[in-house]
Amino acid sequence: MGDISNLWSHNMIASILLPDPSNLRINTAKFENDKFILEITTIQRGSRCPDCHESSMRVHSCYTRIVADLPSGGYRIILELTVRRFFCDNENCQRRTFTERLPTVVDHYGRKTIRLLEAQRRIGFTTGGEVAARLSANLAFPASPDTYLRLIRAFHEPESYTPEFLGVDDWAFRKRISYGTILVDLQTHKPIELLPDRETDTLANWLRNHPGVNVISRDRANYYIEAINQEAPHAIQVADRWHLLHNLVEAVERVLTRRYKDLQSAFQYEAHSDEILDLKELDPHSDEQISDFSPKPANLYEIRKQQVREKHQIQFEEIRRLSSQGAGIREIGRTLHMSREKIRKYLSNNCPPEYKRRKTPSILDPFWEHIEKRWKEGCRNATTLYHEIKGMGYPGCYGSMSRKVRRLRQTMPRQTKSKRYKRNIPKVSPSTVRPFSSKQTAWLFVRKKDALNPDQCAYLDRLLETSDDFKRLYELSQQFWDIVKEKRRWDFPDWLLKAKSCGLAELRNFALGLQKDIAAVEAALTHEWSNGPVEGQNNRLKTIKRQMYGRANFDLLRLRVLYS
Repeated sequence: MGDISNLWSHNMIASILLPDPSNLRINTAKFENDKFILEITTIQRGSRCPDCHESSMRVHSCYTRIVADLPSGGYRIILELTVRRFFCDNENCQRRTFTERLPTVVDHYGRKTIRLLEAQRRIGFTTGGEVAARLSANLAFPASPDTYLRLIRAFHEPESYTPEFLGVDDWAFRKRISYGTILVDLQTHKPIELLPDRETDTLANWLRNHPGVNVISRDRANYYIEAINQEAPHAIQVADRWHLLHNLVEAVERVLTRRYKDLQSAFQYEAHSDEILDLKELDPHSDEQISDFSPKPANLYEIRKQQVREKHQIQFEEIRRLSSQGAGIREIGRTLHMSREKIRKYLSNNCPPEYKRRKTPSILDPFWEHIEKRWKEGCRNATTLYHEIKGMGYPGCYGSMSRKVRRLRQTMPRQTKSKRYKRNIPKVSPSTVRPFSSKQTAWLFVRKKDALNPDQCAYLDRLLETSDDFKRLYELSQQFWDIVKEKRRWDFPDWLLKAKSCGLAELRNFALGLQKDIAAVEAALTHEWSNGPVEGQNNRLKTIKRQMYGRANFDLLRLRVLYS
């Protein structure tokens, strides 16, 4: 510890280190361990009484306050602040004495300067409690996670205002279980409120207390539509264009799911049209020589086991090669990064040793003999076997037993339905990819052909050739996509008529839903407003919620989302 008050001028130190150089003066400065301690006093002549606001210069006494400040050069700054107590000369005031206030430096009874509290509050809002505590410890102003959460909750949020253009969307506390509502100003792209649920009454109450919203962008949820119709009937409702296109894809997917066999037929035709083989060409002998069973492919465990064997074989050959060249065990170990014990084991055998998994006892072992016996008798129902051994005292669950029974089933050869059916099955190469799902195919129906690869185009063309319904579905999907993308409002009524009379129930229901909300849909095809800024804030909310782990209570989450 050394006195360094003479190394620099007081004015330079004050201008760099003090929070308010105009009201404070440095007496001494000293280092102590990792702290930089400044002994300072106030230079203002007097102070005002906090009750009667009368000025006084009569000093009663002095005392020292220890206040933490922002660090400098990686050192913690500690202010030993000497403040004065004054007499109140106003006879009508109940106070006899009062302490001088420093509103630009530290709060009354505060242990940290205002600028340090503001820095910690910003870090807390940005990163959350745990991360903020780890970060601030490295920045030389440590604080606990709970301190950061208290700073966030003590923040005086700005007063809520009524935007002219409002975006509304829901967000998930827990997906498919509980939801809230986020409100965003579409002009500033900033969130203005977070509601604890997505009920009609909650949004209606907010709109009732904030009259004056002229345009509201939303999805097509009924609870939002009802709330807006109740409390803001004059506002222009704009259906979000992304949700319109997403609802179209969902309708197309429902059509394709109902006709999934046609999707499989089209895919198999494209994938295997050049691979269909006549089994009699492969086996010109009698039908008796055609086996009724086809071997089941190896499961994942067997594949992994084979990969390990191949790896050990490569290591074994490499060890033998290096040993034949005269390399010692230590040199081989350094070259191949293997232990000497393993190298000795490989050299003492003519082939790689077989590593077997150690068998651990199972609660199913006492009942396995009964299961094998019943399996040989022809009982292959896992539920029946479970009830039988449960009556014999099996303490485990159904899942543990069924996984073991599944291994028995995997060892059995897979039997086809009949020789005739077997003979008509096309031979499929092992490299054949999975068929397109209904959802994948639905996206092929709405995308432009120039954006598809040749395989997707061929599959789509084959699918459209199989049914006139698919042709109509494809044409209507492409038309609606273009209408929404290019905002061709004048073409929407004709498309609505075609969709309602197309003969596809799923697309007809989609069109009827649009007709019920036709004013909002036409507004979406006219105005530039959308839920894009709302979706961006929704993603930000999800990031904040996941950063907070289990501490994401609604009040804390709301403050962090609204903070900017």
